[in-house]
Amino acid sequence: MRFEAPVAVCLQAAAAIAPGKKLKPVSHDELPFNAGPIRKDVFHDLSCWFDLDRATNVLSAGGGPSDACVWVDVNRGVFYYRVTD
Repeated sequence: MRFEAPVAVCLQAAAAIAPGKKLKPVSHDELPFNAGPIRKDVFHDLSCWFDLDRATNVLSAGGGPSDACVWVDVNRGVFYYRVTD
């Protein structure tokens, strides 16, 4: 999921989806691993929509093997959410 909103709204959504998880800064070097779909051959090119790799100031929470992960691009006011099963 991805949506654009004021940063405060993005942070509220992150807290609701990942309750109890602390949002932490993510370096740009860490983003390429998370920036696209899990299996590129399953989905069409989502890079114009799920453009996490373009983010420069990101907070993130969650993201374990079976854990949902949220990211907030603080500079652009974009919320990202990915969950796998």
